[in-house]
Amino acid sequence: MEGLSIFPKAHPSKDESSRKGSLSGKPVCSLSKSVICAGVVLVIVGIVCHILKTTHGMNLTSIGGAAITAGLVFFITGVIAYYSPLSSSGLIKSRLPPSSAKKLTSFSPSPLPAKEFFTSKGIFGLPQGLLDELDIWKKYRTDCRFSTIYPNFSFGAGILLHGPTGTGKTTIAQAIGEFLGGKYVGIACGDLLSTLHGGTEQAITELFTVPEGEFRVIMIDEIEALIPDRVAGMFNPLAQKHTSHFLATVPGTRQPKPRYMLVGTTNMMNAIDSAVLREGRLGAQFEISFPETNAYTLMFQHHLSQLNLSREDDWEDFAELLANRMPYRSSGASVIACVNNAQRQCILENRVTVQRKDFFPNEGNRDLRL
Repeated sequence: MEGLSIFPKAHPSKDESSRKGSLSGKPVCSLSKSVICAGVVLVIVGIVCHILKTTHGMNLTSIGGAAITAGLVFFITGVIAYYSPLSSSGLIKSRLPPSSAKKLTSFSPSPLPAKEFFTSKGIFGLPQGLLDELDIWKKYRTDCRFSTIYPNFSFGAGILLHGPTGTGKTTIAQAIGEFLGGKYVGIACGDLLSTLHGGTEQAITELFTVPEGEFRVIMIDEIEALIPDRVAGMFNPLAQKHTSHFLATVPGTRQPKPRYMLVGTTNMMNAIDSAVLREGRLGAQFEISFPETNAYTLMFQHHLSQLNLSREDDWEDFAELLANRMPYRSSGASVIACVNNAQRQCILENRVTVQRKDFFPNEGNRDLRL
């Protein structure tokens, strides 16, 4: 997909090349070339018939006209088929939309430990196990001493973030890409799933084909749509085919020096095939739930520190006050919405400083401006 691909060109092995050939529509290309050749031959026959009529007086006008007409039809049909989405180049070009090309971003590894990095981004309350896992990935990838001291240490394919909708899993995955560095690829399942024969399998193969010396953080949002449970989907052979190809592409053996880290996000963990969730692939699973009160407090402190607050108001313990008034099961996005709405009120009243009352819709109202 020249000019559109988010994936650099790699040099496939002989087996991989043969497999790609079976998926890339080469039979269609061969047939279209044959049709084009047949069209050219028929046009030549028609021209010859007209020449014979002119030089020898043979009555071949009807035959020549029919041959030329049929030849042109064959030629045009072959050209259209050759450049259609089913051709070898057409399948590759039409599999992923052009918008996917914008999802490839390069980062340098963060010098901060995981906890400090996510705190600086206003992300609080992450499981300690997740922070430890990310620290290990970064240290082992950026410091060659660890690969020398612990040569038998290895990694699975990546991690799975699961939990209710609206808890910030996608935002956390994007921050992971920035924390670990390398090239970050954020992609939704809709960009991988294709209606063309073999299109989804080809997209999966290219997504996980990383050139030598390169490292990627690959985030697949709502990953359960790509790798559904094969038992539950036994009546959906297409879904089973996608899951099987994913399992063949992403090995279940742990890698000493992985070229990528897969970050899957889902709110339907039970819908994912059990082979994907086992150790070696996405065995490292972390629940991202709604923040607790202390996490809300830290979030408000982070965002309040970036505002121009009025010196006439008392801001001591105000973050804790806001946290205690957050509705049940509110996400981190609700905290940002509350702070944004307070700033909107300042803009409406032409003020340059934020006041306490801006966070509440009415005087004396306990509810926040969400």
